[in-house]
Formats: sequence, C-alpha cells, structure tokens
Amino acid sequence: MNDWEDEDKKTEAVYKVLKHLAEHPQDGAPCVGNDPAAHDLFRRIGGISIPPGQRVIIFASGEKKLNHRGSVILEIPFGVSDTADDNQLKTFVLGNYPYWPH
Repeated sequence: MNDWEDEDKKTEAVYKVLKHLAEHPQDGAPCVGNDPAAHDLFRRIGGISIPPGQRVIIFASGEKKLNHRGSVILEIPFGVSDTADDNQLKTFVLGNYPYWPH
C-alpha cells in the first residue's frame, strides 16, 4: 500500500501541509492550479508521495468565503449519454465543500 492510500498517513500529511501554509502562505501560491507543484509540496512538507493520476487541489485564500461555496470539482462524465438525468449526472460532482473526515 502506498502511504497516500493510508488514511491516517494522508491525514497527517494534510495537516503538516496546512500548518506549513499557515506560517508560509507564499509557498501555496505556486500550487494553485498546479498539480506538480502541489505534489512537490506534499512530498517536501507532508513527507508523502502522491501517486500519478491523484490530485491535490489547492485554492487561493478566500475561496471558502465566496458566495455559493465558490468552486466545484467535476469529473468528465463517462458511460452516460447527453440525455442523462440530473441524478445520473450528479455522480460526477466530486466535491462542493465541506467534508473532511477528521
């Protein structure tokens, strides 16, 4: 098992990165919209490698305060047609705040 798949190790890495960004917010700016930079931040600060194809999405400060929860994370739909109903399509909405299990 990769450490990224271990929920406890992943959670620990997330909090290490958040603590670092709280003290050094300028280190987060290059990671906004930049997966390779976010992966590198997690490797250097979080002590964890993110497998290829996995995502870390870092938003600029202030995202949480935007009306209607700001951003949404979508997966490109597959296995459905353009006549799919809303219930089928909503399975491709991966995130729209807030959820963190710990």
